[in-house]
Amino acid sequence: MQNRIETRADADRGGTAARLSKVVERVIAPSPLELVDLRLAGGGKVSVFVDKPGGVNIAECADLSREIGVLIDIEEIMQSPYTLEVSSPGVERPLTKPTDYDRFSGRRAKVRTKDALEGRRVFTGRIEGIESGFVKLLDEESDGEVFSIPFDGIEKANLKREL
Repeated sequence: MQNRIETRADADRGGTAARLSKVVERVIAPSPLELVDLRLAGGGKVSVFVDKPGGVNIAECADLSREIGVLIDIEEIMQSPYTLEVSSPGVERPLTKPTDYDRFSGRRAKVRTKDALEGRRVFTGRIEGIESGFVKLLDEESDGEVFSIPFDGIEKANLKREL
């Protein structure tokens, strides 16, 4: 990510996101669910993305939304009106943790790096896992070349639909 000056509003938003993450983690702790992503957008929109092996259904998302909403209100995390959305991350879910690369080994992914690697920043291919902090990706644009991408050097990564 680019270096930038953090404003007071950014710092407040980061603190709110951290508090929201803790609430979500507490709610899902007794279940097989995992927090994939949490986003705060303008207008008080809070988007929570959860998943589990086999996927999540609408009823689970609705139940989570109610539980999370109650705790947000009790703990007064949001200082103004908000809209809470709880959903599955979808088919092209983000890959945010090292364990995601073993879990989704064999699947297609798109990886964007913070810095260029062999003159490129965007790679699409098959995940071959993670080893010693390096994501192994069988690149679609080359003749079977496997790239070793440092996990800490990934700016953004997500699964891609199968061709």
